Order: sequence, then structure tokens, then C-alpha cells
Amino acid sequence: MKKSTVFYKIFLPMFLLGSVLVIGFSLFIYQNTYESIESSYLTDKKNLLRQVKTNVEWKIRTIEYSFSTYGSTKNFSDIFKHPLTYTNYSTYSEIRKELNFIETIVMDDNNYDLVSLAGKWGVINGSLNQLTEEEVERYQQKYINNKDNLFWQKKNKGIEMVIPLPMFEKEKYALGIATIEKHTIEQVVGESGEDILSIENEDGKLFSTQKVKEEGQPDALADVDLDYNQLKVIRENGTSYIVLKSDYNNWIYRLEVDSSAIGATIRNLRIGLVAVSLTLVGLIGLLSYLFSDRFARPISQIQERLNLKSKGFSGKELDLVAQSVSRIIGEKEALSAHLVTQKPQLETLFVLSLFRNRVERRELDQRLQQFGYSSQNDCYYTALVQIDLLEDSHGGERDLLLLAINNMITEIVPKENRMLPIVLNEEMQATIYRMDKDDAEASKKVMEYCRLIQKRVKEYLKLTVSIGISNRFETLNESKQSVDRAKEALYYRVNTGPSSIIFYQEIVPAAHEKTLIRYPVEEQNRLFEAIRSGNQEVRKLVHELINALFAQNKNPLSREVVSVRLINELVQLGQLLGVDSKNFDNMKQIYVKALNNYHPKELEKLVLEQLVLPITECSQAITDHEFKNLSENIMHIVYTEYDRDLSLDVIAGCTITLII
Repeated sequence: MKKSTVFYKIFLPMFLLGSVLVIGFSLFIYQNTYESIESSYLTDKKNLLRQVKTNVEWKIRTIEYSFSTYGSTKNFSDIFKHPLTYTNYSTYSEIRKELNFIETIVMDDNNYDLVSLAGKWGVINGSLNQLTEEEVERYQQKYINNKDNLFWQKKNKGIEMVIPLPMFEKEKYALGIATIEKHTIEQVVGESGEDILSIENEDGKLFSTQKVKEEGQPDALADVDLDYNQLKVIRENGTSYIVLKSDYNNWIYRLEVDSSAIGATIRNLRIGLVAVSLTLVGLIGLLSYLFSDRFARPISQIQERLNLKSKGFSGKELDLVAQSVSRIIGEKEALSAHLVTQKPQLETLFVLSLFRNRVERRELDQRLQQFGYSSQNDCYYTALVQIDLLEDSHGGERDLLLLAINNMITEIVPKENRMLPIVLNEEMQATIYRMDKDDAEASKKVMEYCRLIQKRVKEYLKLTVSIGISNRFETLNESKQSVDRAKEALYYRVNTGPSSIIFYQEIVPAAHEKTLIRYPVEEQNRLFEAIRSGNQEVRKLVHELINALFAQNKNPLSREVVSVRLINELVQLGQLLGVDSKNFDNMKQIYVKALNNYHPKELEKLVLEQLVLPITECSQAITDHEFKNLSENIMHIVYTEYDRDLSLDVIAGCTITLII
């Protein structure tokens, strides 16, 4: 089937762009992975080369230290400055013991020799040999007259190490010779795998793990400046070398890295990336085809509707069609969003205005009709919902919980029996219930709704809530008075306990009853004594005081007065104890929270955390500081008057003077 031009305009860019992204991403992954593997591999080889250097130098230093230590002894000078023959077996035996001791320290089976140039003899290969004048002269010229302290020479069996002795004296009259066997070096070097490890000095190569030197092997160290103990990676002719120069004997340790190991590691990744890339390119081609076919069809239909085919459907005309469609869709979405969002916002604002008495009577009916309410033959009740006690397990998100309760009420109460529920403030949720005037059981239905709300909140939010319900009113202009009465009814849950549903008409007699304000003085005194003494029972005493406060004052107004008095007494106590005034900077918030807390536990937590504990801690800190100063003064008196006859009376008298 022949495809339209629009199809190819969509398909080709999508397919090409997707293919380029997939290939580019695959190459990026391959490059990064290869560099990461190579870096990790080279890091391991660097650590290997550094470990080889450390092991070899430890072996050489041990040999050098053993010879130099023996050469610095007096017994050494007594023996090696004089001739030695087979008749001096005890001396020869002593020298053999020293060589065996050196071999024991180094812990290998290398060959160790000692040569006396002054006595013209040497213990070589375990035997006492007398040296000729030519041999002594050759040793003298090669080792003694040279300024170096160590000499190295490659041998068939390994590396020969020569140390002029005594090392720390100007006059050298002996030589310590150690032949480090090749198999010993191989044991120290360890397993290097396919990598070629070599050790070189200024005179040439001393050791190599390569069995036969390849002809024309590149010299990776030519014209390269090396720093002591600094690893350097050199790449030459496609081969990587890791080079390390020793600051001890100027040896150069070179490791030729086997690049085939990296290639073998990356081979599977290369195959996998190619397979994945081809699969993704094919998938992109299929998706591009389906997507292009799906979107080209309606565009072709629009093209027919607009009769654009006969005019030649150019790219500009396609843009015009797209702009027109986008504009229509945008206007429709904006209008829909405006209608959806604006109505609840306006209705919420309308209910808030009712509670604040800001809706005039003459416009009330019109506003009700706008939101689909009928004011004929209706009566109203205002119900306020408040969380009894917010536990720490709820995270303290009271506003979110109130919003959740608000949504639950929207689902529980039918729309014909309520107006839009709203969150009145940070403590309460409010709903105006609409009931039939002629319904004798209107208040009973409101009670049933409230019980169902309590049940659902307990079931889903694990919270207990109390609900205060106003008396019945006939017009919505009385909404402000009704919400005030619902609040007053809600205040009386202090007397009825949590999870209460209280009608205003039920508490009207109690609200007008004359009550005396009772303050728990005895409990306060016990608490203040505990604060002064830093007693750990302040939490228990605060609990007893708050319980007594609520038990003795049932009227909300009385309880608020007593709460304010308690806070004032605690502030005065803190000032008397010298507590820093910064602890009372947020007193305004504390007063507001105390007046709005209708649960004993909430008030107890507020008083304890904001006042009692800070005052107790500050008071205890001040007392500890004063006692510390007093003890320091007593110690000062004792130290300064130590030469006088002191008595407890003298110290007490001085202490009293300091205190005064």
C-alpha cells in the first residue's frame, strides 16, 4: 500500500533519530566500559609491579643489612685484616656461622661469600680459598676504588650483589658477595601470568620472566624521564608498559601488559552491544512505522476535510492545520480546567464567607442558585470535626489529615444533605448540613452521619475525632453564630472524653452555670520543687498537674484561665532560677497553643517540652556551674596555703567568704 508524504515525513526522522541515538549510546557504553576495564586492569598491574618492587628490595636490603651489620663488628676487623689458612679452623667455622646466619635471616638458599682483600683469602662457595695477587688487584680496581657501595652484575644463574666492607668506614678491605638465584627472584616476583616482567639497571637488563628475548623488541624506556617511585604507563607500538624506578638502587621495573586479556574481557560485551543495538534499531523501525501510520491517517482525513489536496499539501499548510488543531484543543482544555477548578474554589470561598458573615442577605439566594442549592424549605446544622489527639505515628501532618477527613465527608454525606465541606482552620473541619424543615428527625440524621464519619475515620485513618454540632438555624446568614456555637459545643469534649458528638443545646445549661476557678496549687508546688532540684520525676508531676487542672475545671473558660496562669507561673520560676531569656522568645505561640489545646495530653506535651524540661535543664546547668566554681575556689585555697596549718574551719571560713 502506497504511503502518503506525511507518513514519510514522520517515519524517516523518527527512525533516523532513534537509530543514531541507539548507535551513539551503544558506542558510548562500549567506550566507557572499555576504558573502565582497561583502567581497572592497569591498576591491578600497577599494584602488582609495586608489590614486586617492594618484595625484591626487601630481600636486597636484608642482605645488605646483614653484611653491613657483620662488617661493623670488631670481630670482623680482627679476622679480615689478617691472613687465614686451613690451620685456623675455629676462625673459618665462625665465618661459616655468620654466612649461615645471613642465609637464615634472608630465608632462601642463595650463595653468600666473604672475601678478605687485606688477608688475600675468601670463603667462596663454602670453602676457604687463597687469592692470588691478580685476583686481589682485580677486586681492588673493580670494587674498592669505585665510589659506589653496591655493585650488581647479571649472571647465568641470577644476579650477583657485591658489597665493599666495612660499609660505614672509609677504608674497605673486604667484600660481601651474594648470588641471588633466578628461581629465588621468580619466587619473590610471583605469578605475572602472560605479562613480561623485567628488571633493569644502568648497565642493562638484570632479570626477565621472558624465556627468550624477541628480536627487535621495542625499547619502551628510550628517551623517557622517570621519577623515583612514580608509576608510569608508556604506550609504544600498540603495547602498554608499566614502569617504576626505584630510589634505592636506581633499578627500573618494567611490566609489559598483555593486551589480549582486555580484549578477551571486552569481546562478549562487544557482541552483546551489537546484538542489542540491532534489536533496538529494528524495534525503533517497527515503532516508527506504527506511530507514523497511526498519526498520518487522521492528518490525511483533516487534509481531505480542509480540501487541501488539490492545492498541494505543503509543509506550511500542515503547520497551519496543526496550529489550528492545537489552538482548539488548548482553548477547550483551558475552558474545561477553568470550569472544573473555579467552581469548587468559588464554592469554598462562599462557605467561608458564610462563616465570617460576609454574605449579604440580598445576594444570598442568587449565590445559592449559582452553586445549585435551593433555600426553600431547608433548615441547617453546622458540624465541626476536630482530631482528639495526633500521635507521633501520623507524622504530625494535621492539615493533610483534616483534608482527608474533608474528602471522606464529601463521600459519606449525600450532596442533597450538605453544602461543600471545607477545612475551616488548622484545627477543625466544618460542614453545613441541609435538612428538610418538616423532618422531625433531622437532628437524628445529622447524628447518624457524624457517627458514620467517626467510624470511617477510625477505620481508615486510625484516628479518633470529636464533633461539635450547632443548634438548628433557618437561614444561612446565621452561619457565623452557628459555627461559634459548634466550637463551644466542641470545647466540652474535655468533660465527655474523646470520640464525642456534642450538640450545642445539650451543653447550654452547663455553659450558663456559675463555676469557680480552681487551681491545683499543691501539685504545682511539688512540680516546682522537682524543677529546682533537677528531679527526674518532672514528667510524672507534670502529668499529675495537668490531670488535676482538667479534673477541677470543667468549664472551658475556667480551663483556659488556669492554663494561662500555669504558663505564667512557669515563666516566673524560670526567671527566678536565672534561665536565659532566649528560652521564652516563643511565648506568644505557647499561649496560643495552650488556648487551642482541648486535650490533656496535648497540653501536657506542650508544657513539658516547651517550658518544664528547658527550665529544668538550664537550672541544673547553672547549679552545676556554680558548684564547679566553688570547688575550683576551694582547690585554689588549698594549693596556695599548703604550707600553713589548715583545718576544716579555715577552709569553711574561706569558702563562706568566697560565697559572700
